[in-house]
Amino acid sequence: MTRYILKRLLMLIPVIIGVVFIVFTIERLSPNDPIRSVLGDMASQEEVDAMRNEMGLNDPFFVQFFNYAKGIVTKFDFGVSYVDRQPVVEMIKNRFPITLELAIFSTILAGLLGIPLGIISAVKQYSLLDNVCSVLALVFLAIPEFWLALMLIIVFSLHLKVLPASGWYGIRYMILPIIATGTGCVAGIMRTTRSNMLEVIRQDYIRTARAKGLKENVIIYKHALRNALIPVITLMGLQFGKELGGVFVIETIFAIPGIGKMLVDACSIKNIPVVQGGVIFIAVAFGIVNLIVDIVYGYIDPRIFASYKRKAKKR
Repeated sequence: MTRYILKRLLMLIPVIIGVVFIVFTIERLSPNDPIRSVLGDMASQEEVDAMRNEMGLNDPFFVQFFNYAKGIVTKFDFGVSYVDRQPVVEMIKNRFPITLELAIFSTILAGLLGIPLGIISAVKQYSLLDNVCSVLALVFLAIPEFWLALMLIIVFSLHLKVLPASGWYGIRYMILPIIATGTGCVAGIMRTTRSNMLEVIRQDYIRTARAKGLKENVIIYKHALRNALIPVITLMGLQFGKELGGVFVIETIFAIPGIGKMLVDACSIKNIPVVQGGVIFIAVAFGIVNLIVDIVYGYIDPRIFASYKRKAKKR
């Protein structure tokens, strides 16, 4: 298993290099002058030139890229914010745990709702419960996250006054953002669980288990569900990675001081080091999430690790 993990980690390296280069190139090709955006239109040309020289923006493109990549590799240095002169690493360190909490709890909520609904739909195929679950999935899929977030604020914060509308200072502040973020993932998880469960429960070994007189709950949860979970875990991993990098709207609506809000603010003033550092960090986190998903595969289905070992022995 160690070789399997090391191989996956090595596969991350070219991905990270490609992300760093693409993000760096896009930021440099942008027509707006970031220094002028930071200093304002009233700043003199001498001030602009001095700051450009201080930030190394007068160097050739590949020299800038090499210096930036070298700083990341040798010092884990993503640069310094143009606005408050704070290291980007410190900004990410302070904000990433908040975004991580939101992504984790939203994914858990989606799984707790989507997997049971998918199991019920598969076991009770074409029944009233199946139809109700399918309708709920379509409703969850159709509701835009930003609209749901605004409706939650209007109902629970403005009218009922039971939950706060902004911030991230405790459990009560987490409830509305988690619901708004996690609800949109329920439909995909539910439909994936349902389709895979329907495929699995028609297999010969499930019929054999029923013929042996095993209880239906044992057959469904011990034998069928375990084999149906691999595509579901893949989807949940992708959803988790998406939420790490795609909660800009939710964090902005609820004024949550996470990475998404940080990137939105940085983009509005073209704070290049913050945008680059945030996007690269999210890309690396997404790659690590995919690695964790691959490892979980092996524990759910030991045949994956076994097949990898057989390939290694043949070589």
